[in-house]
Amino acid sequence: MLVATGVFLLVIVAALAAPVSMRFNLAFQDKFYGTTDIRMFYGLVKTRAHFPTPVADEKTDSTPSRKPAPTRSATARRNSVFAALRHRPFRRRILRFITAIWKAIDKQDICLRMRVGLGDPADTGRLWAVAGPASGYFSSLQRYSIVLEPEFFNATFECDGSGHIRFTPLTLISHAAALALSPAIWRGVRQHRTASA
Repeated sequence: MLVATGVFLLVIVAALAAPVSMRFNLAFQDKFYGTTDIRMFYGLVKTRAHFPTPVADEKTDSTPSRKPAPTRSATARRNSVFAALRHRPFRRRILRFITAIWKAIDKQDICLRMRVGLGDPADTGRLWAVAGPASGYFSSLQRYSIVLEPEFFNATFECDGSGHIRFTPLTLISHAAALALSPAIWRGVRQHRTASA
């Protein structure tokens, strides 16, 4: 039984250590749409995923609908998230994780555009204080086309991108496990819970 368990774990680790190659052309506007082509086990396993194309809005009324004001609970959630982001060790650990993931992925022909707004100029401004430096860094990269844009007056999350990436799942899992076990992350989670209480 012990030998069988050891062999099973060895097979799992070997599978996670095999590189994965993925070509993607994806976008998000209320839902994901696009295609991904994934190759695993050195090309022995190939799969393609299709995401549905969004249906055009059939409303003929050209008058823009008013968006409901954010509820008190939604405002509390946003404030609690910013309470965690204001915790400097938490913020630094998240940035270290993003940097580690970025370095662990072999990237080719990456083109990415992201537009984010929280529906309140003050909240979006606080978010951009964190995301702005990352936007400046990405815009300086000559090998990739990466654009991050703020939307100060509407609650928005739009993203579209394409490219070819190659990564090892075991490496990404190890970085995610290190993030989950980081004391700075747990202190930030406590800040989040305290602010939302």
